[in-house]
Amino acid sequence: MRFISTGKQVIKSAEFLDDYVIWLENGALCAVNITDQSAANIANYLIYQHDPATGHIILNIGTLNEGDNFTVQMIVDS
Repeated sequence: MRFISTGKQVIKSAEFLDDYVIWLENGALCAVNITDQSAANIANYLIYQHDPATGHIILNIGTLNEGDNFTVQMIVDS
């Protein structure tokens, strides 16, 4: 999944009211990596998997300037 800021204004980390969550159902999350960041430390993640068949990735996103982007790479066994 690729995330990109297409606006003209800076989005500050404090302006994200909640973390962004990617939910998985009917598949086990095997691995996650954040790749292709346009700047260092734009996003980091936490994996929560309470059941082998489901789980979710919690993204904590920092400040996004115009054009900033990152990719979340996931390997899912479904």
